[in-house]
Amino acid sequence: MEPTPPHIGLISPSGWGNLGDAAIQDSMILNLRRRIPAARITGITLNPDDTSRRHGVPAFPLGGQARAGRWIAGEHPTAAGPVAHPAPDGVRALLKRIPLLVRLVQWGRRVIGPAAAEVRHLLQAWRLVRSLDLLVVSGGGQVDDTWGGVFGGPYDLCKWGLLADAAGVPFAVASVGAESLASALSRLLARTGLRAAGYRSYRDAYSKSVIEAVGVGWEDPIVPDLAFSLPVTPVPRPNRTPPVIGVSPIAYCDPRVWPRKDPAVYHTYLGLLEAVIRKLRESGHEVVLFTSDGPDRRVVEDLLARLPDAGLRAPQTGSLEDLFRALADVDVVLASRLHGVLLSLLAGRPVLALSYHRKVRDHMEAMGLGSSCLPLEGTTPAQVLAGLQSLCRDASRLVPAISREVAVRQDALAGQYDRLVGSLRARA
Repeated sequence: MEPTPPHIGLISPSGWGNLGDAAIQDSMILNLRRRIPAARITGITLNPDDTSRRHGVPAFPLGGQARAGRWIAGEHPTAAGPVAHPAPDGVRALLKRIPLLVRLVQWGRRVIGPAAAEVRHLLQAWRLVRSLDLLVVSGGGQVDDTWGGVFGGPYDLCKWGLLADAAGVPFAVASVGAESLASALSRLLARTGLRAAGYRSYRDAYSKSVIEAVGVGWEDPIVPDLAFSLPVTPVPRPNRTPPVIGVSPIAYCDPRVWPRKDPAVYHTYLGLLEAVIRKLRESGHEVVLFTSDGPDRRVVEDLLARLPDAGLRAPQTGSLEDLFRALADVDVVLASRLHGVLLSLLAGRPVLALSYHRKVRDHMEAMGLGSSCLPLEGTTPAQVLAGLQSLCRDASRLVPAISREVAVRQDALAGQYDRLVGSLRARA
């Protein structure tokens, strides 16, 4: 009798257009199936419909309700909050006469409804977890309360870890990023979830230091970002004169979507990119605008509005296939998002990073590209142009060095996939 194929759950805050998260999940799925072709894989994500369509696996919701703070505002159907259903006339008249009842109803909508949805979700999640042979927190910046607060990443990590522990299912945390655990409750929830894991690894030294500060992880390894193991064959650079420049902006401090809402910083950044692109076009460079996350498309639209006569190309890059097609058509890249940078390097394109966060700078330094990294705030157009000129001049030397660094990370990730699969075999 054939053994039952193992069932693996992959936890990810993906599903709303972030191509870094998409690359991470494709990498995990492909590498697990290389080792266990018959494995059954279920995604546990913010948008199960997108996960099933994008990755070809069944999917289950990460939480019991839409949490707009966990998602990017404007990128999902519930971003504006729950849909209001008008009350019948008689109920409205009653509510007008009893103000306290109004407050009770409002409180119930805010608290009781979400709590009931989460209880239902916990029961369904428990049934799912009991069917699994392995549950993996699958890369990405999941140890973080910047976007969803306490009841985003920290709560999800704790909930799923405790469910796996109660069900006796092996629980692993693989190459995750840790950024902010601002409150004591966030730290408690993260620590509880992480302690439930039999295996933990972090994508960089800073993430490991964040985890160590909450009392976990001193002996845990650093294993590179899972997106490095995406099987990509770089297309040779076109190597044109003058080189084609790819520009991948970020919605940094954009008051429409970013947690830190600072219109002055956002518009200064737009002005920086506008000035750089104008100079590039005056020098004869073709410029291609592309994105690696949904909210950044608005930044592209803002730039196109500022530069209506610049002859810019801005292909839609809603999938990894679209993104790599766009990257194949440029010589060097100016990017800011971590995975906008990482995926460009994976495609064999030298990158000048405008770093908005420590994780981007640390990534560039680890790749031996620290000299090709500038801070997003405080950098002048002249500095960006000088960096791009240097990158264009040194591209033929940099591309083989980038390939070697990528290969080192792929080897480290291969060992981690072997270890995850080994935990399944040990359980069997």
